[in-house]
Amino acid sequence: MGELKVAIVGGSSGWRGVLALDSSWEVWSCNQLYRLGAGALASRATRWWEIHGYTPLTKARRPIDHWQKLEDLQIPIYTLFDLPGITNVRVVPVEAFATAYQDYFACTFAYQIAQALFEGVTDLRLYGAALTGDREALVEAKCVDWWLGYAEGRGVRVGNYHDSEYGLGKQPYRYAYNDQAERYLAYRFAYAHHLQTEKWMHYEEMRLRVRRPFWESWLRWCLARGYGRSRVET
Repeated sequence: MGELKVAIVGGSSGWRGVLALDSSWEVWSCNQLYRLGAGALASRATRWWEIHGYTPLTKARRPIDHWQKLEDLQIPIYTLFDLPGITNVRVVPVEAFATAYQDYFACTFAYQIAQALFEGVTDLRLYGAALTGDREALVEAKCVDWWLGYAEGRGVRVGNYHDSEYGLGKQPYRYAYNDQAERYLAYRFAYAHHLQTEKWMHYEEMRLRVRRPFWESWLRWCLARGYGRSRVET
């Protein structure tokens, strides 16, 4: 049985490294990333993931011609639902993954890594998956970290390539050993994430029509007026 080498591609800086891989590598990507490099990624991809269903929530996040773009890829499209106008659909066997490994799927990358493991991957790389933004840093990064560690523990050769100073699989300073530098980097990351998250939460609430409990509305009112908020002098 030959080796299965899989490169999974995200949309952050560093994704172009996948274009230098030879044809022995499968290249998997997702969502609307067919736009990267003016279609350069789409022309190299061998499989694609759109795990979201054809719902108003999904359509609001995708280009109007998204479904036709997926069909035009002419490669297998992996999903959890029926997709309109897509002929080469493969249903992700998520129950089999949950039974074989762990029922821990917080993002598309987790499904992709599970698929690779299910097929006996020997070499696994992530390109352009820094996972430093809003939901990504809070929920997705720790999930992908777990899957990568699990894969490496099973003997898979794992690589992670992105250009972010920090993020998935990157911490340039050792905790305590490089105490000042490490803490300052962590502070910068947390502060940038805080600024992103507030805007993201507002957008998500509008999309999900979240009704807040009274205590949360009251807390937000207080914070908006500076009550109880610590201030950092610059």
